[in-house]
Amino acid sequence: MSLPVRLPAAALLAVVTVGLAGCGDDVGGGSLSQAQDYAKHSGSAIAADARKAMRSLDTMHVAGELSQDGNTVSVDLSVSGTGECSGTIGVGAGSIELRSVGGRAWYRADEAFWRVEAPDQAAEIARKVHGRWVPLAGQLASLRSFCSIDTLTDQMLSSSATIEAAGAAMVGTRPVVRLAVEEGGTTTTAYVDAAEPHHVLRMTRGKQGDLAFSDFDEKFTVDAPDPKDVFKLKKLD
Repeated sequence: MSLPVRLPAAALLAVVTVGLAGCGDDVGGGSLSQAQDYAKHSGSAIAADARKAMRSLDTMHVAGELSQDGNTVSVDLSVSGTGECSGTIGVGAGSIELRSVGGRAWYRADEAFWRVEAPDQAAEIARKVHGRWVPLAGQLASLRSFCSIDTLTDQMLSSSATIEAAGAAMVGTRPVVRLAVEEGGTTTTAYVDAAEPHHVLRMTRGKQGDLAFSDFDEKFTVDAPDPKDVFKLKKLD
């Protein structure tokens, strides 16, 4: 039995990368004048600082909810610089747990998710899979992009984008510089910590949602599912 995909993973990633918003770490401190001084640098220079800081991370946490073209996606993931991740992605009323470790990835979905992915077969799939993990493959394989700090950074601060410093602000207690990032006719705003390391704490685009970047370099562990708890969808054929 084939598994039709009604909301491709590539579309989920597009929702995230064009609708980023959120609140960074509400810790530490600083002054707005610190951010005003840093905002005197060029947008491209600040973006370069931010890329360097983000790519130097071992781990971080990404959380929030985004929407585009009527699709709502929620993200709550711990991710690493080596492609490991653990957490959940919500699609409308459904959700999946996602794990990636050792070059392999799996997901565990609820029935509401299967109703989005395969509405005519959702009940049968949910019954046969029975809460087990499924290897991440096919169109859903692109979800692994969420598990790479470098990939997320490249999406947020593309080297091909036009980036300008747009003034100082505060994210929680952190002084930040706003970057106007324009590419393909779309403008997002990145909020970069004015203090070193210059992490991206927040990104916004209109009212399309909320994402937070936090828990920088806080360790987390990911365990591969027990093989007895893994179900291959081809078994449904």
